[in-house]
Amino acid sequence: LQLPPEYQRMAHAMRREFERDGIHLTYTKREEARELNNVIVGLESLFTSNITEKTKFYEIEGEEMVSEVDRVIPRHVLGQLVRTAAPSESSGTASDNSSSLTLSSENLITNTLLAHSPS
Repeated sequence: LQLPPEYQRMAHAMRREFERDGIHLTYTKREEARELNNVIVGLESLFTSNITEKTKFYEIEGEEMVSEVDRVIPRHVLGQLVRTAAPSESSGTASDNSSSLTLSSENLITNTLLAHSPS
């Protein structure tokens, strides 16, 4: 019995999926692979959480760097974008000092600076 080409492709895809999922392994090895996969998923979740949920603050120093940030995101706008204050700063954004600036690692700020800064 010859299967149509689309059925053959489907059968091969299903076989690859079963083999990838460890159908050829013993029960013990399959359980071990499942446990390792759960550890990997947990670590991926932790990594994603650390990247997206943790806001960090960092100091930009030097008049040239501060003026570049001011050119891309004016300070009054920057003050409205930051939702959380840095531990040492009351606003979490900028002091009136023109040679230093505190920025947060929030996605909106970071992506805007990266997208619009020539350097």
